Amino acid sequence: MDDLEPVVSATIFEDFPPCVTKALFRYCTVGISEKLRLKRYFILFDQEQRTARIETADPKIVDTIKRIFSVSAHTIQLNRDDIISEQKDFALQRSLTNIEKCEEAFVRDGVCAVDVISSASDARSTPAIIDFLQFLFSHVTFAKAGERVKIIVPQKLSKAVADALVNDRVSFKIYLPKVELIESHPKKGNMAYRVKVRLLLNKDDCVKLVENTQSLKQPPFFNVRPVNDLIDPW
Repeated sequence: MDDLEPVVSATIFEDFPPCVTKALFRYCTVGISEKLRLKRYFILFDQEQRTARIETADPKIVDTIKRIFSVSAHTIQLNRDDIISEQKDFALQRSLTNIEKCEEAFVRDGVCAVDVISSASDARSTPAIIDFLQFLFSHVTFAKAGERVKIIVPQKLSKAVADALVNDRVSFKIYLPKVELIESHPKKGNMAYRVKVRLLLNKDDCVKLVENTQSLKQPPFFNVRPVNDLIDPW
C-alpha cells in the first residue's frame, strides 16, 4: 500500500436490476474482479441500494460493467487512508461472521479448521512472508506438540520459506507444531498471491487471533469450517 497514491479514482455503478445479487455480480465480473484484487483494489456491491463501487476509472472496465448490467456510472475520488480503514472493517466483520456461522461446530467438536489468508502485500517477498508468519504464530499457543499446521505459499518463494522454517527463523510459543508447507501455483487462481495458514482453534482463540491481527496494515481474512467438512481429515 505504501507505493500507492494517497487519492484514488473509483467508479460508482447505479441502478442494478433487482435480480442482480452479490453472487451474480461476482460471477459475471470474476475476470475483472480477480485482476483488480491482484492490484489490491477493492470492490463493493450493495444489493439493497443496487449499487457497486470499484476502485478504478479504467474506461474498458467501466464500459464492460455498464454493458453487462445496463447500469449508469460516475467517477469519484477516494482517500487512500479511508479505503484502508474500510477494508480493515470489512475483513473484521466478515471474519467474525464466519466464526459465528460455525458456532454449532465449535460446541460439538471443540475446534474448527481456520484458514488465515494474508493480503497480497504480505506474500510478495520472503521477508514479508516470514514477518507475517512470525506475527501470526506469536499470537497462537498450541495445546500440545505436533499439532498440524498447513502453510501455503507462492510457488516461487516456497524454497526460501522452507529454509527459513527449517532454520528457526519463525518461532513458536511453548509447543512446536508439525508444519506442512505447500506450494500454490500461479495458474491456480488468486491464492497464488497469498499466504494461507490452516490450523485448528477453539472459538475463543480464533476470536482473539482475529482481533490481534487488526493491528496489521492489511489484516488477513479468516475462513472457518467444521473439521468434518475438510477433504483431508485432521
